[in-house]
Amino acid sequence: MIDKKKLAKKFSKNAKTYDQYAIVQKYMSNKLIDIINEIDDKKNIEVLEIGCGTGYLTKLLLKNFENINLTSIDIAQGMIDYCKERITDDRVEFKCMDVEEFASNKKYDLIISNATFQWFNQPKQTINNLKNILNKDGIFVFSTFLEDTFKELKDCFSKASKELKLKEEIKSGQNFLTKEYIKEIFLPKDIIILKEAYIQKFDTVNEFFISIKKIGASKSNKNNVFVKNFIDLVIELYESDYKIDKKIIATYDCGFAYYQNI
Repeated sequence: MIDKKKLAKKFSKNAKTYDQYAIVQKYMSNKLIDIINEIDDKKNIEVLEIGCGTGYLTKLLLKNFENINLTSIDIAQGMIDYCKERITDDRVEFKCMDVEEFASNKKYDLIISNATFQWFNQPKQTINNLKNILNKDGIFVFSTFLEDTFKELKDCFSKASKELKLKEEIKSGQNFLTKEYIKEIFLPKDIIILKEAYIQKFDTVNEFFISIKKIGASKSNKNNVFVKNFIDLVIELYESDYKIDKKIIATYDCGFAYYQNI
C-alpha cells in the first residue's frame, strides 16, 4: 500500500531536481506524443493530464495541439507550484489532487498520463472511473512502469534476504502492474499495450539510488523494514552481478497503452 501523503511530500521536495534525473520519464513523454499525433486538432479538444509533475509532457501537449483545453493534475503541491512558475498559458489549468479521488462532470476527448499509474493503490477502480469520463471516440493513452522495472534490484534484495536468513523477504519497493492485469481491466474492449525495456547505466549503485531519490520516487510504502547491513549487502551483490563494461545497469520496463472509446 502506497502512503500517498508521504509520496506527495517526496515529489514536492524534489520538484526542482526532477527534470535533471527523469531521463526515462522524458523519453516516455515523447513517445506518448508520437502515439497521439494523429489526433485532429481542428476543433477544441478537452484534455485531462494525470500526474503532470514538472510539466514536461504538459508543454509538449501545448506545443503540439493549438486548440486544447488542458486540465493538468498532480498529487504533489510542490510540483503544481513549480508548473505554475514555468508555464503561463491560458489553455492549461493546474490542480493539486489525487486522481484516485478525482470526480468530474466533464467529459474528455483525451486522457493522458506519463509514469503515474504505478503509484495507484486501486488501479482497477481508478482506471474504470477514468474510462467513464471519456467522450465517444475519446482516447485514453498512458505509460507506466511494468513488472520487470528494477528487476536487477529486486533480485539483489531477494538474494540478500536469503543470505541473511531473514524470516520474511524484504521487498525493494511497490509491485508494478503487469501487461495482463491492464488488459483485463479493459475487457471486453480492446486495448493496445506495448512493452519496451529501457536500460540506464550508472557508475555506481549509489548513483542509481540517488537518481531515484532525486525524482521523489524512492520507497513510499507504509511499512518500511530496516535490517542492519542489508543495504550494504544489496549494493555488494548488485556491483557483482549487474555490472557491464564497468557500469551497473538498471532496467525500466516501460508500458505504453492506447485505448479508444468506440
